[in-house]
Amino acid sequence: MKGFTRNPVSPFRPLFAAWCVSAAVYAGGVTADAAGGKPAVICAAEEMPEYPPPRVDMSNPDEARKFYVDTMERLADFSFVPPRLNQDPPPKYAYTNLDYAMNGTVVLTPGGRLWAGWLSGGDDPNGFFVSNRSDDGGGTWSEPLLVIDGHDACLPVPRFTLCADYWCDPDGRLHLFHDQTMGGYAIPGARGCTTSDSRRGVWESVCADPDAPRPHWSKPRRISDGNCLNKPIVLANSDWLLPIARGIHAGAPFADAFRDICERVKGAWWLGSSDKGKTWKMRGGCRFPDSTWFEHMAYQMRDGRLRMFARTRKGIMESYSSDNGYTWTTPAFPDGIRHPLSRFFVRRLASGNVLFVKHGLKIDDDNKGQRCNLTAWLSRDDGKTWVGGLVLEPATCSYPDGVEGSDGTIYVTYDHERDRAAEIRMARFTEEDVLAGKLISPRGKLGILVFKGQKRNRP
Repeated sequence: MKGFTRNPVSPFRPLFAAWCVSAAVYAGGVTADAAGGKPAVICAAEEMPEYPPPRVDMSNPDEARKFYVDTMERLADFSFVPPRLNQDPPPKYAYTNLDYAMNGTVVLTPGGRLWAGWLSGGDDPNGFFVSNRSDDGGGTWSEPLLVIDGHDACLPVPRFTLCADYWCDPDGRLHLFHDQTMGGYAIPGARGCTTSDSRRGVWESVCADPDAPRPHWSKPRRISDGNCLNKPIVLANSDWLLPIARGIHAGAPFADAFRDICERVKGAWWLGSSDKGKTWKMRGGCRFPDSTWFEHMAYQMRDGRLRMFARTRKGIMESYSSDNGYTWTTPAFPDGIRHPLSRFFVRRLASGNVLFVKHGLKIDDDNKGQRCNLTAWLSRDDGKTWVGGLVLEPATCSYPDGVEGSDGTIYVTYDHERDRAAEIRMARFTEEDVLAGKLISPRGKLGILVFKGQKRNRP
């Protein structure tokens, strides 16, 4: 089947075959040939068992189609197998064996440790999550110390992870949100994209000791359908809101699985918690037009409203909520902000100012649709106007994520030529640097290398 990624042969199959022969011998249906040791049938043909007939009339197109859809929906249930957080990744996950890097996330712990994470393998059914850390402000980085790889050679289609994000809550606990889905086809003509079962699934693990030599993570729990790429926000009433995209990337071989549900739930949603993450419940959201990714983020304005931005094919769009995320206004294009088809980063800082990291040398510049000139901007009036303009990376780059330290230092990671150079880079700067349009702070530094894939199998 064109576009299908074939799984490697399971190492357990030879053992399984040997077990079947042994079981048959024990049962008396097969014996070993004395000369060559090959199994020989000893029962008559009329005594041989027959395979069961098809479960439905496969000559009936309607019944066959219904059976296909039902089978694919059942197959999608394998995405509910709890993922494993592997803190002892084998050598195949070492830098020398990785050749792809799509930026995912960065976080700073209460003790000053930086954790970075990215998608390796490819933005496709080969994808898996890899994470390393730095204990010196980004000066040096470890080899991968945590991997989430859901692939299983026994499954007929891949199970994989594409999106993940770290977040430290107000109590200092480190959360890891990531998706897990079944899929198997790249979208024709779109390199670095893939289809999924459309239901997908968001999993959460929590670490109470993120600065320990070997942190302890809770068992992953599935908290929602969909996928999560960006960090939660904390509202003025202490509620947490987590951005969730639902009903996206449905396609072959799951094109008709959950079709009705997919069409109804597709949109940029928010998952809410009023008890510090003990429970999560879907609040509300909206569907941005002409978008397959959303990758939405928001900040709370001084008047209490939430301002959400989302990615669409026609540029960045916005929507507002006046009731803590339960209902949202009809999406529209924001005044004075333009952006190409790519991820961005927006966050309220401790100072009260709003940080916006986007492509383009001007806030109203879509950068001719190109993913370069990643620039940081500040707003001191709740997003009405934007000042500064610190170019973090002029070269090809994308998918920024950021975090602010208690001393006001800002860390932003992004990928550089994800499928060629395969690099994750980081910028370290302050608000003063952004306003000046250049580095003036003592610790400011650009182009810090977080990870570089050293395997070279891609063109």
